[in-house]
Amino acid sequence: MADDDVRRKVRAALDSLAAPLAAADAGARARAEEAAALLAEIDVDAPSIRAAAVLLLDEDARAAALDRVDDETRRIVEGAMRLLALEWEQLEQHQTERLRQMFLVMAEDLRTVFVALATRIPLLRDRAALPAEERRRLAAATQAVFAPLAGRLGIWHLKWQLEDLALRAVEPEVYQRVKAHLAEKRSARTAYLDRVVSILRDALDRAKIRGKVYGRPKHIASIVKKMRRKKVPLSEIYDMLAVRVIVDDVPTCYAVLGIVHGMFEPVPGEFDDYIARPKGNDYRSLHTAVTGPGGRVVEIQIRTWSMHEAAEYGIAAHWRYKEGGAFRKQALADKIDWLRRLLEWQDEGAGDGLAETLRSDVFRDQVYVLTPAGEIVDLPEGATPVDFAYRIHTQVGHRCRGAKVNGRIVPLATPLRTGDRVEVLTHKHPQPSRDWLNPHLGYVRTASARQKIRQFFRSLDRAQAIETGRALVAREVERLHVSNPPLEAIAAALGYDDLKGLYAAVGFGDVRPAQVGARLLEHAAPEPEPPSPAPAAAASPPRGAGVSVGDVSGVLGHPARCCAPVPGDDVVGYVTRGRGLSIHRRDCPNLRGREPERIVEVDWHPHERRRHTVHLRLSCIDRPGLLRDVLDVVGREGARLPRADASAAPDGTATIDLTVSVRSAADATRLLDRLERLPYVQEAVRIPPPA
Repeated sequence: MADDDVRRKVRAALDSLAAPLAAADAGARARAEEAAALLAEIDVDAPSIRAAAVLLLDEDARAAALDRVDDETRRIVEGAMRLLALEWEQLEQHQTERLRQMFLVMAEDLRTVFVALATRIPLLRDRAALPAEERRRLAAATQAVFAPLAGRLGIWHLKWQLEDLALRAVEPEVYQRVKAHLAEKRSARTAYLDRVVSILRDALDRAKIRGKVYGRPKHIASIVKKMRRKKVPLSEIYDMLAVRVIVDDVPTCYAVLGIVHGMFEPVPGEFDDYIARPKGNDYRSLHTAVTGPGGRVVEIQIRTWSMHEAAEYGIAAHWRYKEGGAFRKQALADKIDWLRRLLEWQDEGAGDGLAETLRSDVFRDQVYVLTPAGEIVDLPEGATPVDFAYRIHTQVGHRCRGAKVNGRIVPLATPLRTGDRVEVLTHKHPQPSRDWLNPHLGYVRTASARQKIRQFFRSLDRAQAIETGRALVAREVERLHVSNPPLEAIAAALGYDDLKGLYAAVGFGDVRPAQVGARLLEHAAPEPEPPSPAPAAAASPPRGAGVSVGDVSGVLGHPARCCAPVPGDDVVGYVTRGRGLSIHRRDCPNLRGREPERIVEVDWHPHERRRHTVHLRLSCIDRPGLLRDVLDVVGREGARLPRADASAAPDGTATIDLTVSVRSAADATRLLDRLERLPYVQEAVRIPPPA
């Protein structure tokens, strides 16, 4: 919109606010008029322009203004104030994406978002508007939330100002260094680009090539982000000046590339053919850097209209591939893409009534990912490569053994994001894992995939399922070092008529082996409820534990150091000479050869607040961060860690021995289960105490 048109629109919108504006202090009045002009430039309606001005007045003037404005303006002011009242600068980095989405979802009228964005710029530009610390907090929130939103809505002239002003407040030295290097105003760079665009248009006209050519000077914050992303100095950033050429078809793209390289000298190593080799999110374009008039480097992007459409509005939208595809609310993204088109139509004078169409309505939690062939697959938010495999075809899911996302192998429990290109790695024969049915491991999100996995295991022959279940249960019993396990009682407790029924259920995937292990320990000695925190004086319970021998209860016993039994283990007592009753695990090797008359059956009731020591051994594939991941699991399970030893072998494997303090064997079972689910842990078992 022309400057005269902007001024006329601002005057008309603010006519009813003449008195409150006159009563406000000069700084507030200037900031209000600047925000109003910013919104007038994108041709939003009068209520939005008035709302932006009202928001930036001081408290008394704002109250007077709200008495004069219409109900629609008042609603926009109230909505924008609700959004801006959130303490965005307090957020942790990993929360900002979720709250950016919440910012839009909260806005019943997207005009409130436009107003909130526009009012940030005058506050950041006018250094006298806010105290230094408050301006720094506002700038941090702008970098995390407001500038990315402006980019997603396609309001580029707000986005670059928000980013530059925020950088100036948060990192003033960096901002000034890049500004000094540019050594010219943005208007001068725009004038240079206009010259390059004119030269290219003339060349295309001479070659009788139809296309659109336009320039886009890069702003300071964008230059800084690219330096950091590429880890290069400022002198190696070649697209501070950029020109885009849009033509009808792919052959013409390469023809234009030849014309560009014939007119200007290419910069070595700065050509990327994303048409022949698209990016992982299907972004396609030709990128080259050339030495333009006056020896200045200019980036040239060449693409077709369909590529431009996909890059700007489709699954490869510019903001999606720049921000890693983290914006996963697809229905909301579609609405924003539509709004961006609408804004462009407004810029071209092709439509009106923007106010009536800026209403957000439908929000769904979806992600859209690509197959290797470029087909789009929609999945629920949080879906994994396993869900993707089953969505492609049931047999692809059954044969899935791994996945590549954007060309890199990832764990099967990795959540997918919009724009990801997913390739499923398969076995020759169907062999899904029963672990996929474990909800705590996060392999499957969709109910359809879970049902297909269950159907696969149910289709197995019952005899085969029984043998598979028997082997899985035996492995779990061996892993826990439990002797004489009462599996018949466990089968009955789980509702099966006999042991074969339990084995079949495990084989079919209806019961997990870890459930059997936990039930086994609970059946032997139910785990007590965690007690209330004890006072400091009671922090050290007595070493003895209450043991019942026959009909005699309250016998003082102590856990043997050789096998370190814990509540839930199958134990016996051994009457020592001079040290009372020693409690051993029934399979303790130290009991072999002992006087059998000294071994007694006991019912162990340990002190409920006491913790017990368990020794674990992990066989792993060595990699950086392995021990950190293991210790993180131990901490999350609430176990204490008196000791940890790790050793690596030349063949790339590692062994980790842990001494952990737990409340019961059931806790140890859960900990073992979690540890064995780590991607690089091959086996996790309980071992006797070291000699």
